[in-house]
Amino acid sequence: MIWSLLALGVWALVDPLLAWAAGMAGPATDLGVGFARWFGLGNEVSALRDAANVDGLVGWAVGPVHLLAKGGLILVWLAGSAKLIALPIILRRRSRW
Repeated sequence: MIWSLLALGVWALVDPLLAWAAGMAGPATDLGVGFARWFGLGNEVSALRDAANVDGLVGWAVGPVHLLAKGGLILVWLAGSAKLIALPIILRRRSRW
């Protein structure tokens, strides 16, 4: 039961964490442009950031990452549940010998 509650908690955290990561892309690139301006490369880096469309790229990438994270979580939960179910059987067989 604890294993399932842990998996459910991680399942609930996937969406907010991915939303936070997607929301941090813009401020992180702004911070990078600020550092570049400090070194005198602001115009070049700003043009590169605009051409790369970092916000759009991160928004596009969050969908597949979301799918992989939730699918991977289901697989890990299934594997862990199978091991937890099989563990008493294995231990009983070993204790007989």
